[in-house]
Order: sequence, then C-alpha cells, then structure tokens
Amino acid sequence: MSDISDINDFWGKIFKSENNTMTTQILFAFIFIALFSKLIFSSIQSYDDTGSHGSASINIMSFSIILISVLSIVFMNAINNYSLNGILSDPKHSGYLVALTVYLCWMISINVKHYTRINLQQVPSNYFLYSNLSILVIAGQSLFFMIYSFLKDDLLKSNKALITRLDFIHYILIFLNFLLILIQQIILDNFSVDII
Repeated sequence: MSDISDINDFWGKIFKSENNTMTTQILFAFIFIALFSKLIFSSIQSYDDTGSHGSASINIMSFSIILISVLSIVFMNAINNYSLNGILSDPKHSGYLVALTVYLCWMISINVKHYTRINLQQVPSNYFLYSNLSILVIAGQSLFFMIYSFLKDDLLKSNKALITRLDFIHYILIFLNFLLILIQQIILDNFSVDII
C-alpha cells in the first residue's frame, strides 16, 4: 500500500506547476543531447560486419529521444493545465508540432526499414549528406518549438511582426525538411541496391 502512495506522491511532484518548468527544461536538454549525439556519433565509422550498429542505430535513438521529449512536453503542459493550452491552443503552432512529429516518425521508419544497409554503409554517400542536413533542419524546428513553448501569449501578440517573420522561416524549414526526407527516402529505396 505504501508503494502506491509513494508512486502517487512522485507523479504529483512531477506534475506540480513549479516543477513543470524544470521538467520542460530537462526535456529540452534531452532534445539537444539527442541532436548533439546524432551530429557527433554519426561521423564515427563502425566496422561491424553484421550491420547491427552504426549510423541507423544512432539515428533511431536520436529521433526517438526527440520525439518522446516533444510529446512529453506537450503531455506535461496538458496535464498541468488540464487542457490543451499553450502551443496547442493555436492551430498554426499545433500544425508545427504535427509536422515535427510526422517528420520524426518518418525518419525513424526510414532508418528501421533500411537499418542494415545504412549501418553497413551500403548506401550512396549522398544519403549521409541529406541525413545530416535534415538533422540540422530538425534542430531548427525544435528551436521554434522551444520558442513557442516558452513565450507567453501576451508577448506573442505584442510582437506580431517578429512572429510573422519567425512563422515564415518556420514554413521554409518545414518545406525544406519535407524535401530532404523525401530525397533520403528516394535514395534509399531506389539507389542503395546498386552499392554492394
């Protein structure tokens, strides 16, 4: 019986509003650690003959950490406010979140589907260029997610010109990331057979 009350006390402390900011900051730190590890460890070449670890493993882990962190931030804010306030209250900003979530799921599925070939580097070298460019764009999208999460509604409404510029840059990033992921998908589906 005391174990259940300890668990309830633990979750109660996590979801308190004063701890919510710290938890959100920790989750954003996880996002940046995942981005940093992707950029650092993807350049390390693995000499594994079986294809069980390598670039695809790093990609899957990094994108999964980013996805779980972003969804956890939204979940924490929804639990704390008992509603979908904040980033989800504006349809435009919730569209940004949906785009980021879809792109992360798409990248994870690409890496799972071509796991062994990517780890053995039996794919064209252009794939790795587009993969690294895509992670930079996802970093930009995550930065915009942070901006919209931390800024208050009154600050957003008072700086409409700045928000319009930020939205335009974010639209460009969303479109650019779509193209980069589509190029990676085409390269892996059609051209990785040629390299053996």
